[in-house]
Amino acid sequence: MRNQYSLYFLDIDGTLIKGKDLLPKTKTFIQQLRKEGKQIYYVTNHPVRCHDEHVEYLTKLGLSINKEELITPLDGLKRFFNKIDVPYCVYVAASSMVKQKLRDWDIPVIEGTDRQLDNCYVVLGMSSSLNYGILQEAYECIQKGATVLVLNPDRTCPSNDYKLLDTGLFLKLFEESGDLVEEPIIIGKPSVWMQEVLAEKINVPKHEVVIIGDTIASDIALGNALGIDSVFLTNTDIERNYETKTSTHVMSSIKELVERWC
Repeated sequence: MRNQYSLYFLDIDGTLIKGKDLLPKTKTFIQQLRKEGKQIYYVTNHPVRCHDEHVEYLTKLGLSINKEELITPLDGLKRFFNKIDVPYCVYVAASSMVKQKLRDWDIPVIEGTDRQLDNCYVVLGMSSSLNYGILQEAYECIQKGATVLVLNPDRTCPSNDYKLLDTGLFLKLFEESGDLVEEPIIIGKPSVWMQEVLAEKINVPKHEVVIIGDTIASDIALGNALGIDSVFLTNTDIERNYETKTSTHVMSSIKELVERWC
């Protein structure tokens, strides 16, 4: 690599893959990092699959990844709940995987709103199983004073043909209601919880660390908060102006990055 970096934090969706396909030159890029002995961590805001499922999914796509290299909003969520020292309950408006993971951690998950405690959290995350009934029960918890924990603030998620509705849009529904008593807490990138998770992985001088992603508000903001360099991938060939003010490097894609750095 023609740069000084020895530790790479890599966003996944929109950066390395799109839908069910690796983006051009992604495999070449990862292979080169492995060959040179670089440290790699994959950092996603995807809140649907558990670590094992996500690793299996990415491996089938042809991405070289170990379970220890994957960082998801669940890592930030666990850190958040570990710091609560008063009785509380959690309503899950997210995937069944998230609900099961919370129960595995002995988090007091409630079904419905009749057993809601004064200190309550609604965990909100994108899921194909989200329906009106779940969103309505989450809304009832919110009207009773529950705080929303947002696994992912992104409003859409890239896919093969069309964008997917993401967690940020569901949060917008609750914000527009005017009934949020407490300010929502972002758990996924670029939150302080994810900052802490990534900071623990950094074992080299910060000038040797870089984060690469396609979202200014999450990937690049996370890098800026950690005080590390960043590469913003526009995924277009248009003129790039404002992006250069917040990221260290701006490139169109992983393909361009490979052409310039490998």
